[in-house]
Amino acid sequence: MKQYFLNIAILFGGIAMAQIQQGETTVGRNTDIKDESVVVERVYEPKVEAAEKIKQTPEITDSKKEKLPVTYGLKDVEAESDFETSTITADELPVRKINPYNNYVRGGFGNRYSFLADGYAAFEIDEGKKAGASLNYYSSSADVRNTVTDSDELKLNAEGFLKLNFDDARADFRLGGGTHQLNYYGIDRNVRELIEEGTDVAQTYNNIYVAGKYETFDHLFLENVQLKAGYFSDKHDASESSFDLFSTLKNLELYDTGVMNDLQLGAKANINLNLANSKFEALYNEEYRVFNAGISPQITMNNDAFQINLGANIQYLNTSHPDILTAYPDMDKVHFFPAVDFSYNAIPEFGIYGGVAGGIVHNRYETLYNDNPFLLSSQELIPTKNKLEFYAGFRGDIGQNFKYDASAKFQDLENIPFFARYNILGVSYALRNSFSTIYDNGEKSTIQGRLNYTGISNLNLGTSLTLQSYKLDNLEEAWDKPSIKTSIDANYKLLNEKLVLGGDLFFIGSRKGTELNLYTIYPHITDPAQLPAYSLNSYIDLNLSATYMFLERWGAFLEIRNVLNKNYERYLDYEVQGTTGIGGVMFKF
Repeated sequence: MKQYFLNIAILFGGIAMAQIQQGETTVGRNTDIKDESVVVERVYEPKVEAAEKIKQTPEITDSKKEKLPVTYGLKDVEAESDFETSTITADELPVRKINPYNNYVRGGFGNRYSFLADGYAAFEIDEGKKAGASLNYYSSSADVRNTVTDSDELKLNAEGFLKLNFDDARADFRLGGGTHQLNYYGIDRNVRELIEEGTDVAQTYNNIYVAGKYETFDHLFLENVQLKAGYFSDKHDASESSFDLFSTLKNLELYDTGVMNDLQLGAKANINLNLANSKFEALYNEEYRVFNAGISPQITMNNDAFQINLGANIQYLNTSHPDILTAYPDMDKVHFFPAVDFSYNAIPEFGIYGGVAGGIVHNRYETLYNDNPFLLSSQELIPTKNKLEFYAGFRGDIGQNFKYDASAKFQDLENIPFFARYNILGVSYALRNSFSTIYDNGEKSTIQGRLNYTGISNLNLGTSLTLQSYKLDNLEEAWDKPSIKTSIDANYKLLNEKLVLGGDLFFIGSRKGTELNLYTIYPHITDPAQLPAYSLNSYIDLNLSATYMFLERWGAFLEIRNVLNKNYERYLDYEVQGTTGIGGVMFKF
């Protein structure tokens, strides 16, 4: 406490001294004033002139001192461990050289007067824009054995394309066409002696098309739009124009339920528009018109493990046929089919899938030609209705080296097309050497599988198997349809990918062929017993190829077709050529 009062006294004493130093004098009431003295009270006012000037550049004395020298050393202490490091040897790692040349041209010759030429080129014309073209040509002039007419063949296809990449979409436009020249050399063996040698049995198919595809990555609903317009014709005044449009609208994440591992609810719809007009003048002035528009809406449920789509496929079909086809009246009807499918991945290496479906399949002149090019230039073109289809399958991985996919399918079909030889002697395409379609209703069962092996670097090896059977309402056989098909394909790169070896082996089971005459075609067949049956043996074929780049841009290639040299029948009385080898050079740029 004493210390506290002492501090206060010192504080007030300091204040009093400060006032005295500033020139203030206070005279109290009881202060005695001495004689001859005057006390003046004034307030101190500082003046600028009285301030002492500060130098702008202060004088600084250098306080730098010399560093003392430092000396030190390491003390050698013996290690307490016997461990010794080993020398690491450098291993040379394989360097995969990226081929900077994606464009190529090649050409070659072979036996049977065969010639092959093809090429591909694509160039960047601007950022996100690429244009290019492709060309394929093959011809062979040698005659097939046991023929009395020419059997040479020529195929040419060319296509130009433009690809555009945007921030959230991409587009692909294509313009192409081709020609296929062949001969109806597969004349019935029983009438070949009636045909003059050298008879003109030539046929030429031509096609031109324009196609486009637009895909989005971030759109709320639109996933893609595809369209194709084409024109197909032949030497005998048959012509066909077609237009197809497909689009997919999809949003799989409209609502998050918050249950079942974040189950998402969404919507999906496939839209289609198909038009075709086909005309024939070989036998009659026939014209077929088809208009088909449809939508397949679905509700989707999905999470990380499974996806279920529930919906329907609604198709409006309007067709117009020649009056002579009394068995197939014109159609103008809306068809309803189920559209239900699911997939479930129990583990990443295994999944199952299945569904119930249905729809319309269009049988056009061009699509039939793709299955069998030796067609009569006058065809029945009736759409196939897939009334009901059940399918299920499983797929996955076996370890890290095998991938598989197997499925089974059952279909209830209406108007299934089959091929039968046209049994009329007349013009070049009617010497019992061309095929016409014949239709029937029935059921089809299919089992198919695919297995791929990737256990060896630079080797792609795969095999496939298809088993199919038909149960038809009227026909005794599924004409020209094999019950079994299997294949093995391989591709192997070696010598730093300078050498590429390829091959494919396939087996086609036995089939039954038949023939029609004018009266069994028009009107339509009512008695299946009218159709004779011919056996077509099963066959196996092997094709091999090799390409070796002896320089960075230059290489050589060899292709051998029908290595087993079997003259099997691909179609009734149409034997194939024997072994054909083609060799040539390739240039990359």
